[in-house]
Amino acid sequence: MKITIIPNVSFRGQVINYGSNGKPVGDTEFMVLNFMNEAITLDIPNNLDFAGIKREIKRKLKNRIKEIIGDNIHKDIKGIIGEEGSPPQLIELPDAYYLDDDVKEQFYKDNINATFNVLTTSNKKWNNTYFGQEKVWDNRETINPVGLHQNTWYKGTDKKLTCAYDFIINEFANTRNNKFTTAYNVSKKRGEKVRGKDLIDYWVSLPLDEHKQIYESWCKKWEESIFIGDIATRKIHPIHEEIGIQDLEDDLWDIKFMNVDTDYTKEDTKKTLSIVDLVKWCICADVRLSVKDYNNQHYLHYDPAHFKHEYKTTHRNTAIVLKVEHRHAYFETDANKKKSALKRDELRQTLDYEELRSHKKKEKKEVIDLPVEYHFDKTLKIDTIPPYDWGSASQGDGGIVADLRDQQIYSHQFGEGVHVIKRITLPSGKVKQQRVMEQVKNFDDTELIGWMNDKEHQHVLYRDASSLNKLAVRMLVEHNIKHNYSYGGVMSIRQLTYGNLLILSRCGKKETKDLVDDFDKTWDDIYKKYPELKKKTGAIPTAKQVGDCLWKRTNPEPILSTMSGQLRSIFYNAEIKPENIDLQPIYTENPVVSFDIKKAYTTALECNEYKWNVYDCVSQPTKFNGKINIDWFYLAEGISTDYPVKQGVGLMLYHGCLARHLHPKKITIKYQIEPKRQLEPELFKEFVEMVKKEELWRVFPCGFKSIVNNFIGGLKRKDNNDNYTHHITNDKNTINRALEKGNHPTKLDDSSKVFEYCESITRIPENHRDYWLISNQQKNTHYQNGQPIRLQVIDMINEQMYKFSRWARKYYRNPTLSIRTDAVYLQTKYEEIDCVSAEEITDRLELWNDDNAYQFEVEKTLLKEEYESMRFTQSDIGLIKGFKFIPNKWDNEIVIDKAWSKDRGANLLLNAIIGYGGCYIEGMAGRGKSELLLALHKKCRKNKVRYVLYKECLRLIGATNRYDRLKEWRSSRPVSVKMFAPTNKAANRVNGKTLHKGWGIPVVDTDEVDDDDGLADEEEQEKPEEQIQDCFTDKIIESFSGDGHKKDCLDFAVIDEAGMCNGEMISYIAYFKQKLPDTKIILCGDLPHQLPPVKEENRNFQYAYAIKEITNYTRLQLNYNFRMDTESDELWDKWSIKPQKFHPVCDRKTTRNLCRFNRTRKKVIEELQDLIPNPVVIETTGFSDPRGHTRFTKYGLGTPMIARVSNLAMGLAKNDMYYILSLGSETEPLKLSNKDDDEPQTLDIEKDELLKYFQSGYCITIHKSQGETYKDEYTIHDWRRLASDTSLLGRKLRYVAQSRSSNPSANILYRL
Repeated sequence: MKITIIPNVSFRGQVINYGSNGKPVGDTEFMVLNFMNEAITLDIPNNLDFAGIKREIKRKLKNRIKEIIGDNIHKDIKGIIGEEGSPPQLIELPDAYYLDDDVKEQFYKDNINATFNVLTTSNKKWNNTYFGQEKVWDNRETINPVGLHQNTWYKGTDKKLTCAYDFIINEFANTRNNKFTTAYNVSKKRGEKVRGKDLIDYWVSLPLDEHKQIYESWCKKWEESIFIGDIATRKIHPIHEEIGIQDLEDDLWDIKFMNVDTDYTKEDTKKTLSIVDLVKWCICADVRLSVKDYNNQHYLHYDPAHFKHEYKTTHRNTAIVLKVEHRHAYFETDANKKKSALKRDELRQTLDYEELRSHKKKEKKEVIDLPVEYHFDKTLKIDTIPPYDWGSASQGDGGIVADLRDQQIYSHQFGEGVHVIKRITLPSGKVKQQRVMEQVKNFDDTELIGWMNDKEHQHVLYRDASSLNKLAVRMLVEHNIKHNYSYGGVMSIRQLTYGNLLILSRCGKKETKDLVDDFDKTWDDIYKKYPELKKKTGAIPTAKQVGDCLWKRTNPEPILSTMSGQLRSIFYNAEIKPENIDLQPIYTENPVVSFDIKKAYTTALECNEYKWNVYDCVSQPTKFNGKINIDWFYLAEGISTDYPVKQGVGLMLYHGCLARHLHPKKITIKYQIEPKRQLEPELFKEFVEMVKKEELWRVFPCGFKSIVNNFIGGLKRKDNNDNYTHHITNDKNTINRALEKGNHPTKLDDSSKVFEYCESITRIPENHRDYWLISNQQKNTHYQNGQPIRLQVIDMINEQMYKFSRWARKYYRNPTLSIRTDAVYLQTKYEEIDCVSAEEITDRLELWNDDNAYQFEVEKTLLKEEYESMRFTQSDIGLIKGFKFIPNKWDNEIVIDKAWSKDRGANLLLNAIIGYGGCYIEGMAGRGKSELLLALHKKCRKNKVRYVLYKECLRLIGATNRYDRLKEWRSSRPVSVKMFAPTNKAANRVNGKTLHKGWGIPVVDTDEVDDDDGLADEEEQEKPEEQIQDCFTDKIIESFSGDGHKKDCLDFAVIDEAGMCNGEMISYIAYFKQKLPDTKIILCGDLPHQLPPVKEENRNFQYAYAIKEITNYTRLQLNYNFRMDTESDELWDKWSIKPQKFHPVCDRKTTRNLCRFNRTRKKVIEELQDLIPNPVVIETTGFSDPRGHTRFTKYGLGTPMIARVSNLAMGLAKNDMYYILSLGSETEPLKLSNKDDDEPQTLDIEKDELLKYFQSGYCITIHKSQGETYKDEYTIHDWRRLASDTSLLGRKLRYVAQSRSSNPSANILYRL
């Protein structure tokens, strides 16, 4: 038995401040924190009676509350509310909290507010059949959301449009769809035509098999959100009311009930169509349908284009758009809104991989900014903080204006008005003050509605409330006005937009400093310079959004990492945190002084001396080599409990800046994490300078510190839910749909904690109490992140705290008492702090500041009692969760040392691969990899024939859940496979596509720098980036994932020559595997013997954890050499380890040549070109793109030329070798042939375009030769260097160079 419960669990009580945020250390403040709000499902044993069920529910609810409290009670509050770089705050606990269970229980009762909304039903056969059952009407005016049964039904011949039947008949009667609306001979008997409503009902019944198939396919496509018939997935589990649920309340929680039964009668269903009925009619009539929900988000849609192969006849379909409101839906007739809705349906796939996103720039319409008028609610108080120094004061109108020094806004309230003073700093340095007068009063709804409709001004109203829930309900219920936009948390609205009126609570986006223009750049000026910051909703950009905007303006260099699951676990589950620890108890009565780093995060970016790290999916921990690189990250175990050793369970993550101070005396480093690439230390310096220069920071309460801190915090990019928007309703269907979609309904009544603690204490009117607040969350998922940069900043600050604490002990002669993020607490030697002692403290501090970029300042002094009130123990904050190392092993390994048959043997191997869900096939040349892939193609072709028959059989017998059965059938019998490879030549060999063309992966440079410099394919160069993205990425993912019926998901994707994929390409493949979990991936290659990608020679692709994740931790190792009838390989086992046996020759020259270095390549080409009789000579120094060419290119008949780029129209593949057949003339082009291929082709090319597409092919590098097979003689150059290289890379270079020959003993020459 399952029961769905919607919890609202929050803490309301005192939290203690432990750092510098403008409030005294140890000071407490009241806060309300949400701990839990997502729907939960309780599992209750079926064998209990009613009393037992209730006891079990209460037991589980109590355990759930204790779990929630245990998970959150010791956390830094700033982390819970999502702030970064702020001083720590912890919940204040009673003294005997850990000692006395009664005290703990009382603390729960006093501070934990829990309300459980239990879903109930009176229907013993509950199922979720209401989805899509909303009744459809023609126009909104005829619909009464309270009583739909009155005067709104179908009226037959009545000309007044009232229901879906009327709309369809009027809209489609005179179109090609008239047989679905006006009249149609259903029985095929003369004169027996069905008309009007009866005809529409006929088509809704889906009388034809093709329409039933399409409907079933559509149901499958939307099975996650639609619950119809046998494909129901019951996500909502109400409890039956007969159980007697009224006594489920407890001292720790309140119980609310919501009956989820629909109230449509059988009579109701006859009088108009439901949304699902309309879907069925649209299937028959070939009409497109788009339905938007209450929050203007996608509800469902039907597009005939997705099922075009199912239709026996082809039509040009029209479209219907519906908008759901409460229990009904109405037809959208506005042409622009219809167009917008249909367009949004096409954007169903959003990629979170930045390099794959489309960056198509849209022309922005000019927006006319209206003047802004500010209004202040009478209850709003602009507090005047007692000034540090009064400075100059002036009398005026009975008020005193005070200079608050660091405060940029000053005020004095009197009578019915408030004086707001803005300060302007003149070029001379003098300060000019200007007073603004604004009336403060209570505004009635009439005035608010007037501001909403004011076309001449924008209005901003500030209210003294932490939420605007009641205001939103009142506007909806009493004035039928729905807000255009809302923003806030899961249980409260903090910002509302109605037309030209923006209403802000005291928790809204705008701060007090926004009330007036206290600096030269107003928001209007900001939006002109940074239009990307302005939102249609009128919402003020956050500090993080401003930071992201400025970063993109200063430096577009990619800084985000892609990680394997293992590395992601390290950087998130064992992430570095700021130090918050008490080191020792206070030991005298003397005062305590705290020293704080000035703008710690800003300084870390501005004065950084360590390189920044970027990782890809191949990056992973390796055993520590004994030498610390101060720029890297490390995993270590502590051998001491001394500060700053991180205390926790498992291996702790350290950055090298801190680890160097601790290893080996306090920690033992076990693993090092080498980055893919590194960014220069001063990377963010320009960004920080721009933040300060632009003065955007002045609109935020903590200055540019807010922008920098939130920018760094945003790099974490952890999957989360935020940016809640809100909808208010009393309709059960709407609430049920919200629950299914994972949104959060909250009952709005007097006992609701939302109103009790977030609103004023006035009671809610009777007619407002049945409404629910639905919070619609935006789910953020990220494949890339900047977590390494964020954690480096934190550990850089931790390092400075450690260094300062050691310095302070030396210069102040006292040990450190505690560390609070970026503040150090020392007990002084003075009995009291007077002018002399204060001067001595600051003078010594200058010694540190003179020698260090991180500047400390005296933050505050505390008496012993004040300091002790803010102490906490390690048990208060809990142990850090470390990383438990995951063994880098294959789960499934198959090793084949003997010969295997290409039919039965291959079939057995493929069955194993299919069963394991993917595979990495490893083997040298001649091991049968190609034969195995051919067998996979053959297997899929056979399975496809059987699959078609099986599908038809299921259809004929009317099988239930047949799409699930088809999917299960294909899981062990694949019917589709596609081949891919990283290069054109490799793709051609397997009759496949490149990863760029086939998967939309951007062109990745895998060639040497001075060779062809990674020139993109010409057709790729000609397409703008956004066109490439629009043609591939999202559409490819969608096509591979299938549609559940006609288009099944791709069963197998095979990437051949996987050893040629560099780290970036492996990251892309891992990304696609994440997006296509049902597609099995096979990687083929020979990683132990193949050359690693250029520029990544030192990376261990063979043991990359990401390879295992992509291939489902399965490896098939093919060792038997069919060519030599043995499992050994002489070239690898003997030749590659004894290179001295091969002696260089100096007198013979060959047309084909391989070399190690590019400089050798150019030298060999120049030598051989000089031997061409009467060559054609082209000087390349003046050529528009001379990269890869020698200074002069000479050619004649038979000269080899290698393709520099690919060109689809020409049939040219990059790195293909061609030979000149004719030199052409002024009127005839050159002729070239790729005679090395099995099917040679001839290519005509103009002389002046030869070097655009080709360069001399007399010599190529060993890297470029990988994958080739040569039957003629060739020379290996640079043999002295190759033979003396004892590294694994040297051995691989020799092996690849020698194994290109089909007869290596006779056809290879060597030169030094």
